[in-house]
Parts: sequence; C-alpha cells; structure tokens
Amino acid sequence: AWRQADARGLLDHVSTIADATQVRNLMTTCDLIVHPHRGTRVRTMVLEAMAAGRTILSAPSQELDWLVDGKTAVIVEGTSGEEWAAALLQLLEHPGHRLSISSGATERIADLHDPDQQAAGWAKLLAGVSEGVSYPFTGQERS
Repeated sequence: AWRQADARGLLDHVSTIADATQVRNLMTTCDLIVHPHRGTRVRTMVLEAMAAGRTILSAPSQELDWLVDGKTAVIVEGTSGEEWAAALLQLLEHPGHRLSISSGATERIADLHDPDQQAAGWAKLLAGVSEGVSYPFTGQERS
C-alpha cells in the first residue's frame, strides 16, 4: 500500500498501522480507514470510527450489518491491489461521496449500536430472567 501511495505522491498523507490497538486515538480521528479483513471479527474501533464520521473502505462481510455498500462504507469485492487502489482513489477524488458515506455510517451506528439502547436491552433481558421468564434456545441440537 505504501508503494502505491508513494507513487501517487500521497505518502505524506497516508499512515499504515500494523497494531491498531496501540494507536486507537489515531484510528478514530483519521479521515478514512481501510479495513481489508474478510472475516466476521472486527475491532470495536471500526464502529467507533464510523460513529465519529470516518469513512470505511472494507472487504465484504455478510455478517457485519453495519457495513452497507454505498451507504455506510465502500465495499471492495476483489482482492487485487488495483481494485483497492481504484476504490480509494474514487473516495479521494469525490469528497462529497465520502462525506455522504460517513454521514450514513454515523446515522446507522447511532440508530442500531447506541450504547444506551444496548444497556436498556440487557437490563430488560436480565429483569425478565430474574422474574422467571424463559427464553427458548434456538441453536442446533446435539446428537
């Protein structure tokens, strides 16, 4: 990634980070985050960055409901450097689109991942359990 940034004269404007946990503040205050991981595990920093209005360029994931292509993130289906570079350049060359994506991400996180709503949900669940309410287990049966 840094070679492509250097070739385009962007090296002074790009940071690559191997261990994001060491620079949490930078991750949640930068302009754009490239998230190439294709699994379901994601650091809460991505959610925090989205809540703070940062644009996310990400690999696809069916399981991560907050990464919606064109609304809350830009999804790159392919794995080649050229495809990622093209998607990144589109975001850099179209700041209005980038801001629209960031706004969509902020709204979705506020609507669906609000800590107060999650705490209220947990409180309701715990209150129900303590009052003897039974919640069915819908997992697979073991043989």
